[in-house]
Parts: sequence; structure tokens; C-alpha cells
Amino acid sequence: MARPDALIEQLKTGDYYSRSTAARALGQIGGDKAEEALMEALGDKDDWVKEYAAEALGKLRSRRALASLGELLKTGNYKVRSSAAEALGRIGGEEARRLLEPLVDESDTWVREAALTALRRISGEEPLSGSEKFSPAAKADSGIETEPELSVSEAAGEQEQGELSSRCGPAARISLTPEEVVQAIIDRNASITQRKMRSGYLLRVPVSGGRFQKVRLKFGATDEDGSPIVQIFTVIAPAKSEHYQWALKLNPAFSYGAIGIVKIDDKEFFALTNTLLEENIDAAAIEKSVRILAEKGDVLEQKLIRKDVW
Repeated sequence: MARPDALIEQLKTGDYYSRSTAARALGQIGGDKAEEALMEALGDKDDWVKEYAAEALGKLRSRRALASLGELLKTGNYKVRSSAAEALGRIGGEEARRLLEPLVDESDTWVREAALTALRRISGEEPLSGSEKFSPAAKADSGIETEPELSVSEAAGEQEQGELSSRCGPAARISLTPEEVVQAIIDRNASITQRKMRSGYLLRVPVSGGRFQKVRLKFGATDEDGSPIVQIFTVIAPAKSEHYQWALKLNPAFSYGAIGIVKIDDKEFFALTNTLLEENIDAAAIEKSVRILAEKGDVLEQKLIRKDVW
């Protein structure tokens, strides 16, 4: 692991991605200097950095950061506010409780759920775990969340015999709502948890090595023929121009899915994607697609950035 001084310098001078990963690493190292640098990073111009700095201070149980985290609860970005709420829940105490209580009636689903989870933890009702950020379904959509947008036409995964019926074949069509699709996935794999988003769902999928990979399901798009499709993808790395050729060369080797580019909060990322015809979806096919993309995405993420971020 990098030395604290090097990470602190990276937190101050790197690009947004380097600053974000430095914040996360400092949260694992700790110490007064790391704590001070992370508190300063709560004022960073980039919301990703603020989010990871808040997360790190929560892991460090930094009571010095209580007031600053409370101020973050008032910002406009739902992910920053949620991260600040989760950090306050980790730190605990009456001051943290006081800061969180106004969010019980918050209109934004992600922020409200994060605050309620944090308050339960402070009250001793919620165990501390590595998966609290991805609880089962939120009941309502967030009104301000930023959705990832597919900015490159990604290749569909191969349609395997016996799992996806042919578009022109006589097989009976199974019409499922998005909620039923996600529930079918969880029914087949109870270790997957989900969170509802405006145009789809964010799934947290266990992979090898005790890690998790986030897989997104997006509904409402159509293919080149106008047929409704479900887009399934997992982020693997920031989309840097020096890696474009790498991605294009790798795509022909995939027997399932392809690398495309997605946009999240005005930043572009490489993602491993697969596309299924909505009319032909069945529980086995979509659960398999989610599971395979999670496993392959985790491997590609480790190879490309050597970190477990997504």
C-alpha cells in the first residue's frame, strides 16, 4: 500500500479518479494526517471525491469530521449526501443522531434510506457490515439521481440455445415488468441485493474472493429494429483514450457481452455490457447474464486498474 504522504499528495493534486481512490486508501490507513487531508477533501470541487472522503472518515470514526459531514448533508448531490449520512452512522453519538434526524422525512429515497440505516445503527438496531450501502429495494425513485447513459452502441451477448428464444421463433413470450425481472433474479440468487433507480436497478452481486460487483439493469431502450431491450452492464474502469484500442481488440474474444462506454455524472467509463430482447426474457437467462457480467467485470477491473471500486 502507498505511503500516507504519497496518498495525501495524490488526494490534493491528482485527477478526480486518483483523488477518489486516494481518499478510499487513506480511510484504510488512518492517522491524524490522513484524517486532516480527508476533512479538507470534503470541500473538493468533485462530488466523487467528496463521496469517498466522507466514506473514509466514517470508517475512521472521525468525530472531528462531524460538523463537516453535517454540512455535506445539505449539498445537492444525492450520493454525497448518502455517503455523509452513512459516515455519521458509523461515527455514532448524539451529535450524529441530531444531524441525521431531519432526514427521516427526506424526499430523496437514497438519502432517506441512508439516514434511516445510520440512525438504526446508532441505536444499536443495525449491525455494521460491508454491505449496508446496498440494502434491498428502495420503495420509491430518487428525484435527482444521475443515471448512467449508454454512449456507445454495445454488442449484444450471444443468444444461447435453450435460454433465449429466437425473435422469429414460435416460443411463447414471457411478459415481465422490471420489478418482476429483478425479483426473479433475486429468487434464483438470494445473495444478490438491489436498489431501484429511475430507469432500472442497481444490483450488488457477490463474486470470487469475497468481493462484490455492481451490475446495472436499464429498461426502456430499443434496438436498431425498434424492439424493446434490457441493457445489463457493469463498470470496469474510467474510459481513457489510451485504452480504447485495448477494448476494441478485446471485444472479439468475448463469447458473452462486450465492452462499451457509459456516462455517469458527466464522466465516461468502460463497462462490460450485454443486451437481451425484452420479449424473450426468462429468469434463467437474465440471472445468468447478471452473474457472468459480474464475474467477468470484476476480473477486468482488477486487470485494468488493480482496484476493487465497482
